[in-house]
Parts: sequence; C-alpha cells; structure tokens
Amino acid sequence: MRQQVMKLSVIWTLFAFYCALGSPGNLTEGDRNLSVPIFILGMPRTGSSLLEQMLGNHSSIEPMGELPWLPKAFEQAIGSLRPPRNQNQIREACKDSSFLTNVKTAYYNNITQTDKPYLIDKLPGNFLYTGIIHAIFPGALVIHTKREKHATVWSCYKTPFVDGQGFSHDIRDASRYYDEVEAAIASAASALNSGFTSIAYEDLVNNPEQLIQQLLEFLQLPFEAVCLEHTKAKRLVSTASRYQVTQPVFKDANSAWKPFEPMISARF
Repeated sequence: MRQQVMKLSVIWTLFAFYCALGSPGNLTEGDRNLSVPIFILGMPRTGSSLLEQMLGNHSSIEPMGELPWLPKAFEQAIGSLRPPRNQNQIREACKDSSFLTNVKTAYYNNITQTDKPYLIDKLPGNFLYTGIIHAIFPGALVIHTKREKHATVWSCYKTPFVDGQGFSHDIRDASRYYDEVEAAIASAASALNSGFTSIAYEDLVNNPEQLIQQLLEFLQLPFEAVCLEHTKAKRLVSTASRYQVTQPVFKDANSAWKPFEPMISARF
C-alpha cells in the first residue's frame, strides 16, 4: 500500500501544476448551447453524493455522477502533442485556447446530452484540475466538499469502496492522501477569484437549506424546496454512499471515529 501512495505522489508532482494555470475563459456562442458543469470535488466521504442528490433535484440541474471524462479528455489532448510531451510542453499547451477547446470538445462528446442548463460532475479526482477548469468551462462552479480530517479518514477506512480507492485500506495512507488533496485544492483556490467555493460537510448536514440557497444564488437559480427532499430522488447512486443518500441526514456521523481516537491519531 505504501508503494501505491508513492505512485500517487508522482502523479501529483506531474499534474499538480494544472492548479496554477488558466485564467477564466470567455463564453462563446457555442458555449451558450451547452450545459454548464458543476464540479463537486475533494475527498470521498465528504458529503458530495448528498450534495449532488440535493442540487440534482433542481429542475435546472442534471446530476450525472462521477464522470471519468475530464481526466480522459486531458489524456487524449496530451496524446495529440508531439513527443516528448514533457511537463513544460504540457504547461504551454494548457495556455493555448485550441488545446483547451479540444479538451472541452472531448468532454462534451462523451457525456449524455441534456437540455438542462447545468450538469453535475462529482468525480473526486477532478481536484487535480481545479485551477484550470474555468479556462475550459467558462461559468462553471467548482464546489470543494470538506470534512473534519479524523471523520473523513475514518469513514474512508471503514468503507468498502467498489471502485478501489486503495489509499483507504491504511489509516496512514488515508491521512496522507487527505493532506495532499486539501493542499492541492488550496493551492489552486488561492488563484481563483470566483466560481469556486468550499463547503463544510458539517454545514451541509446541519443547515442544508441555507447552504443550498447560497449555491443556487451563485448559479442565478431560484430556490426549490424539492432540493431538500433528497430521500425522494429516484436516480441511481453508484457510489459508496448509495445507501446513506436515500436516508434522512444522520447528523452524528462526524463523531463515529471518536471511540477509535487512540488508534487513528497514532497513525496520523
């Protein structure tokens, strides 16, 4: 497991520079006919599925779950560059509007089309691209979901993810992964003026109405009470939170780690 985390560090070293790139792009006429993405990103088990259920109940928002297409679109665009495709070359390409357009085109070509003005993409790993998302998708909203570290690490550790998340099998690895993700997002967020917000899991479960209203105000959408009726959503949730998001909000989940505090803290 330690070897896997080392490999993740190499990936962060290679790609984290995206976080320092990209100024907001300008909407084109073609963009106005496309659904604007709402990217929910950060650590797993921080309320992203619950938030998607709530926002996805809005009549103007299409929830699409964890889409793999942004990383794949980048990979495809980078593959079209001439060798050696090193870090400096990719950095310069990310400043090229045609390269960014290729990424955007590849992304939209792979998603299911919707006539709603907004769509939700909640792939946690999109945090790698926080700093360049607005250069590709003008008007996009990036929502970073954050939760107290002990609660997040413990929840990841005890969750049997269906799609891997190898870091979660060891508390030390989960702790390090948490720190790396939060550092990468903070680095990118410091360069963003708008279109980015960080929300606390604790606020989402304790005062969801106020939080949802604030997010909808940014999108210039009216509040709809159905957003608070997440248990009535009929859509299929395929993440590890598929059961929890169909249940009433459990406000005491953040204290579940406390009986195991000595074991957890010793491994941080």
